[in-house]
Parts: sequence; C-alpha cells; structure tokens
Amino acid sequence: MKVFYHDDPDGRLSAFWVHDFCEQHGQPLLQQDLIGLEYKDRVPLERVKAGEPVFVVDFAFDVEVMRSLLTLTDNVIWIDHHQSNIGRYDELLKEFNKTFLAGLHDIRFSACVLTWWYLNRYIGVDTNTKLEDRQFYRISLAQELCEKSFLLEPPFFTVLLGDWDAWRHEFGEETQYFYTGLQLRDTSPLSDVWKLLANDPSLCHVMTIKDQGAPVVRYKEQFAKEYCHQWGFETVFEDKRAFAVNMARTSSKFFESIEQEGTEFDYEVFISFVQSSTGYTISLYSDKVDVSLLAKKHGGGGHKGAAGFCCETLPFPLKYSLP
Repeated sequence: MKVFYHDDPDGRLSAFWVHDFCEQHGQPLLQQDLIGLEYKDRVPLERVKAGEPVFVVDFAFDVEVMRSLLTLTDNVIWIDHHQSNIGRYDELLKEFNKTFLAGLHDIRFSACVLTWWYLNRYIGVDTNTKLEDRQFYRISLAQELCEKSFLLEPPFFTVLLGDWDAWRHEFGEETQYFYTGLQLRDTSPLSDVWKLLANDPSLCHVMTIKDQGAPVVRYKEQFAKEYCHQWGFETVFEDKRAFAVNMARTSSKFFESIEQEGTEFDYEVFISFVQSSTGYTISLYSDKVDVSLLAKKHGGGGHKGAAGFCCETLPFPLKYSLP
C-alpha cells in the first residue's frame, strides 16, 4: 500500500490514521510507503506497484497524474475536503468505466477527521482479512448530518486539528494554542507524537501541547503585525484590491493586524507568496470573495476562504497604487 498525503499537519495526521488502520491489520506501513507532497512537487508514481491499494488524503492530483495512477491500479481511495476539487475527475473516470473513486469527500470537515471516520466507522478493522483483499468503497455524508455529533467520536486531538484546518474554530483559542504547540514537534506520519495523542484518554498530552502553544501564538501575532507593516504592500490581483507579503506558511490570521487597524482601502484578498527553485507558491485568503475560484483559474484550488496555486511568474504587480 502507498499513501500520498498533503505535507501539512492535516495531511500528516490523515496519513497516520491510514498507518494506524494498517497496523491494526498487522501490516504497518513503512516510511517509504508514506509520501508527503506539496502542489509544486512531482508525484513519484514509479513507487506504486501494479494493482496495490493507494490512498490519496488531503490532496488531489492533476488529471493526467490521476490517469497514470488509475492505469497502474484501480484500487485508489481518495479522501479530501477541498471545495475546488469537487468534480475534478468526473470526465476522467468515464475513461475507466467508473462513476466515482472510493473514499470520502466533504468540505465541512478536515481530511484528518474524514479519514478517521472513513476507516474506523465506515470500513472498520477486520483482522481476518488481508489489506489487499479489503473492499474500499465510496461514502457520501448526508447534508442534514448533525455536524456536532459527527465530531463527538474522533479522538479530541484530531477534532482540534481539524477545527483549525477546516477553519471552523468551534473551540476558540483552544484550537489555535493546540495547533501552534503541535508545530513545535515532529508531526510526520510515523512520529511518536501521534501515538501519544491517540492513547491519551485523560488529554494530558493535549493540555501540555496547548500550554506550550499559547506563548508562541502571542509571539507570532506580534511578529506578523510588525512584518506586515514593514514588508507588506498593496497590489491588485484578478481585479481585486489586495495586500501581499513575501512570506511562506501563513494563514489568514497573519493579516489580522491589517484588518483590525483598518486602512484607507478595504482589501478584498490577502496574499502571501514565496519563491522556490521551481517558481512561486501563492496563498490567498479572504472573507469577501471565493478565493478557491481565483486559485482554480491559475491551476490551483482550496477552500472558499483560503486557497493557493503555483506559478512561474508573479500574477500581480510588486508596485501598485490602488485607485
């Protein structure tokens, strides 16, 4: 089995839950079976054996890559929650006489929550059956699903991380403190931190991580405020008034000081960007426009309020005077 996952905390925890499922079947995954990806990365399909099960969690391949994967194996399980990926493979699947891929896709929850539910409640552990003989199928969650009850069963650390990634923030500062404290640790799928948290009924490890994250949050808020004022600039993107900073690994919270203080202009989009050897990675944030649609126009995607894409040249001017 191979697991391709988005190389961020949500994707890594999703990959851990796949590993945990395999381990319960007596077939734990090895490091080389777990493949973390950013959207700028080449997908190493040469590591996939013909016919073996392949999980893709918190990530979506380009159509051509998925076509190559389905040529190698028809046992693909896709679990994702990004709005822009709905219907991505509809036309492709007709070529393989399929109407859907196995897995679960719902924009209301994070990938780690969906992965836990899919494997532990819908598929279930069957230690009498080898993984390669297990039947994985497509699940669709009812729109009238009670979302709060859906979040009662997964381990609380998974709910907290999902609360941040899906931008629900139902647990307020508790969510941010935990997510930030988690970033002080190795969160790769086989890291000990996940096993500690998965066997933490008293939540003592969750509390420790939250306590450690609180002062880091305060530092990051002050850093972001100073950075935006010193290095941020106004620009325009897709005819939208925008504010941009040259910084990677941000979130919409990075721009809170700009929003709170107010400016002469009412920014419609906030942008962070970073250059690598292959080009630029652009992240978009907004509570005014659907940035997943803007990102999709540039070959990317994401959520309504947070999305991104990769490009060879910057799609907005570095110097611009808003009218």
